[in-house]
Amino acid sequence: MKQTDLPDQNNFDLVRFVLAMTVCLVHVGQLPGIPELAAFADCEALAKRVAVPAFFAVSGLLIMRSYERSRSLWSYLDKRARRIVPGYVIVVIGTAIALGPLSTAPAFYFTHDWWAYIGANLATLNFLHPTLPGVFDTHWEAAVNGALWTIKIEIGFYLLVPLLSIARRRIGAWTMVLSIFLLSAVWAMAIPKPFAHQLPGQLQYFMVGAAFHYGWPWIQQRLLPIAGAAVVLLLTHQVISIGLLYPIALGAAVLTISLAPSLGNFGKHGDFSYGIYILHFPIVQSLIEFGIFQRSPWSGVAASIMLTVVGAMVLWHFVEAPLLGRRKQLLRPVFYRESQ
Repeated sequence: MKQTDLPDQNNFDLVRFVLAMTVCLVHVGQLPGIPELAAFADCEALAKRVAVPAFFAVSGLLIMRSYERSRSLWSYLDKRARRIVPGYVIVVIGTAIALGPLSTAPAFYFTHDWWAYIGANLATLNFLHPTLPGVFDTHWEAAVNGALWTIKIEIGFYLLVPLLSIARRRIGAWTMVLSIFLLSAVWAMAIPKPFAHQLPGQLQYFMVGAAFHYGWPWIQQRLLPIAGAAVVLLLTHQVISIGLLYPIALGAAVLTISLAPSLGNFGKHGDFSYGIYILHFPIVQSLIEFGIFQRSPWSGVAASIMLTVVGAMVLWHFVEAPLLGRRKQLLRPVFYRESQ
């Protein structure tokens, strides 16, 4: 292994699976609005302040590396589009069609509102039209897929990376990383929360991943002390805020786990994290509509997990893997995947 290469066997698939399931379980507890699942619902901050930002830190490392290892800008954009667009489009359009029988709208289902939902969500502007006509309108949360709000941020990262690389060549990697990190952190602190959670506020986590990319030759020799320092800072944050150090500590913790000696060939059958993330919300909402959670809360939890994982497996094997050219790799050891 070259000194600047990431380890061939790593824990990225495992870490992303855990992060995606964390978000899933929080929504499983939150959306039904029943006391029996309050413990899951009370962990909302775990999804917003840990799981989602941790995804962004992982993206910072992998996407920066993907761009700088790509043959051209077109090659990079092609890989990024293949990774995120097909599954997203299928989930947006597929759920909008499949949920038609659940609509209580008195008029024709495929109205202007239906098309508005399709248009807004395909444009990743989910906040403009999060609902379908007559679908889930009696629920505590009527949104069809409230988890999709992060996709526009991820695409924003994809488009920003070439510009970040230009800045890196002009002012140096570390000046670029530190400048963008500080500007993003200041934005997140100065802007009201609904907007602080968007770009450029989330760039601070992405830049921690970028720092791991540029600093890997030094970091790989010091993974254990970096992980230890990150854990100490995160524990300290439970008592007193550590401010700007929080995204650094969170990013360092998740990335050192991802890059530590392999915990096993977790992803040998595929990478299901993206499918879990974009599928779970409408699945949970549908089970609520059918009354599964009201009859048996824990049956609802089990059904949500099972259907989400099965759906993610189908999406991976029949959509994601073929488009990424992965079919021949599914039973091999988990190597670093440049196109992810």
